[in-house]
This record gives sequence, structure tokens and C-alpha cells, in this order.
Amino acid sequence: MAKRVLILDPDESIVVSLEFLLHRAGYTVLVADAASSLLDQIVNEAPDVVVLADEQRQGADGFELCRAVCAERPAPPVLMLASRARDADAAKARAVGAADFLAKPFPTRDFLERIARLASEVV
Repeated sequence: MAKRVLILDPDESIVVSLEFLLHRAGYTVLVADAASSLLDQIVNEAPDVVVLADEQRQGADGFELCRAVCAERPAPPVLMLASRARDADAAKARAVGAADFLAKPFPTRDFLERIARLASEVV
């Protein structure tokens, strides 16, 4: 059975690109349409990996969303996508529970390698 990846990013072009890459690599892709529905989708869809942007729309904070995702049991690993490549942001992402951190723009190969590693850690 294909591993399931749930994406939440306010940039629709990023979502479309990631969907294409992940489908091509054999993953089942789920897309959250808003921060408010993310936790419900985690409970109902049981993704193996969550891809989450650090900046969200409508006042939502990606770091706080990550903290909430990681509080779920069982918690899927989270790959945070950051709008900046700062050490402080990477440290903050890990402090709230993100399993990995990748700054935009990123090579697609790096993204797919990180997803594969995180998905393989899921039992």
C-alpha cells in the first residue's frame, strides 16, 4: 500500500508541484485546504508524513500547527517547509516537534529523499 503524505502550504503552486512529484514517486497525496482542517484530516486520513509550511494564511502559525500535529497520537512525522533558510527557524521547527526542515526553494531530489526517509520511519 502506498504511503500517504498530507500537504498544507498556502502557496497553491507549491502544492501542485509537490502533488505531482509525490504522485510520480508512488505516494498517495492528501491536501489540507486550511489550517483549521489539518488536525481533522490527520485523525481521519492517518497520513504517514505531513508536509507543513512555516507560514500560513489567516493568521495561522505553521510552528504552532506543527506543535499541534506532533501532540496527536500517533503523530506522523512533519517535514517543515520554510520560507527562509535561517538556523533559528530550523531550531524552532525541531523544538516544536518537526522531524525535518527544508528551506524554499529546494531541490526536488532533496524533498523526495526526505519524504522517503520519514515515510520509512513509520511503522
